[in-house]
Amino acid sequence: MSAPTPSQPAPPLPPGSTARTLTPVDGRPLDPPDVDPPLVALAVARVDLLAWLWRWWERFRDGHGTLSAKGIAFYSFFGVLSGLVLAFTFVARNPRSEEALTEVLEQALPGIVGEGGIDPDQLEAVGTTLGIVGLVVLLYSAISIIRAVDEGVRLIYGVQYEPRAFLIKNLRLLGYLLLLTPLMGLSYTASSATAGLFQPLLAAVGIGGTVADVLVAAGGFAVSTSVNAAVIVIVLSRLGGIRPQRWRWRAGFLGGAALALVQWGTTLFVAFTVTNPRYLSFGLPVAMLLLFFAMSLVMLATAALVATANEPDPVLAARRQQVATPRRRRG
Repeated sequence: MSAPTPSQPAPPLPPGSTARTLTPVDGRPLDPPDVDPPLVALAVARVDLLAWLWRWWERFRDGHGTLSAKGIAFYSFFGVLSGLVLAFTFVARNPRSEEALTEVLEQALPGIVGEGGIDPDQLEAVGTTLGIVGLVVLLYSAISIIRAVDEGVRLIYGVQYEPRAFLIKNLRLLGYLLLLTPLMGLSYTASSATAGLFQPLLAAVGIGGTVADVLVAAGGFAVSTSVNAAVIVIVLSRLGGIRPQRWRWRAGFLGGAALALVQWGTTLFVAFTVTNPRYLSFGLPVAMLLLFFAMSLVMLATAALVATANEPDPVLAARRQQVATPRRRRG
């Protein structure tokens, strides 16, 4: 049976992955028209800031930000476990490196390694007993974290897929994994590093007690925010298929501060669950998934912020959308 012939030939698409978009399938629509509530339409028509924020929300929503964040959290959960096996396998012969890695994990997720958590010796044993194929599988699983982030940002940016060949694509993602992983580790150890640096200086000038603690905490937060901002800028500039022209660093610092708050809150939650035997069996996996989901939401929301800022005249575009009544649901 031959395929049906369309009534009108489709216009040719310009070259490039950004031109390849999905169209709705042929059939009867089941959803009602996509019309904004009257109060929302009135607000965005009168207040420029609200119109801009509505465009940001629509960019995040239509780019499936929440769904992508769930997918990133899923891949991150298994990718981190694979990465831990690889990391402890390669640093096992260097005690200082193993101590540094354990310290980073203790700062990020207290209790994930050591007594009551994952035994580093078991991770090392798993890695050393695996063959080449097993190590490649673990490496591919770790790379899946960056792949999920890349695909999530592409949806927000409106770029459907990456056209590179399989090997080149994965080597490129591996490079970004090796670049971003130490930065994220530095972000988690910023508080302890800042305390070790500034506490002697504050004590030398006679500042101590609560004031010193507040200054050290503020310094650690600032350092963590700066490192997180660098991570976000790298993701938004090098992943996603498009390098936006504006707002990368401004949005990066906003997202970096939000990531620092997420990291701080998750650390407190994990510390609570580890010290409570009733929650220890499932508290840590839940905390890991919540951490990855929250961090993914921040990352994709920041990508939507940058994408909205780079739209041509976003406020007027938002207003033009609101006055189109009814507005059909986009496919």
